[in-house]
Amino acid sequence: AVPNPGWDARKLWLLTYKEADRVVTIEGLARDGEDVSELARRLALSNYFDAVKLLPAAKVKDTKGLEMLKFQLQAKVKY
Repeated sequence: AVPNPGWDARKLWLLTYKEADRVVTIEGLARDGEDVSELARRLALSNYFDAVKLLPAAKVKDTKGLEMLKFQLQAKVKY
C-alpha cells in the first residue's frame, strides 16, 4: 500500500484526538469514504501508529445541508 500523492487533505477535518493507554481514537468529518481510507492508509504506513482500525461511520449534514461522512479511527501509538 502506498499513499496517494494527489490526495487533497483539505477535504477531511479532525474533530477529536483522544489517547488512553497508547490507544488513540480520532474522530472527524470527510467529504467521502475515499478520504477516510487515505487517512487510515497514511496512519498505517507511518512510524508512529500501528493496528489502525476504521470504526463504523455515518452520513450527517452540516449546517449548510452538505452531506458529510462522520468517521472514527482507532490506532495504537508507537513511542
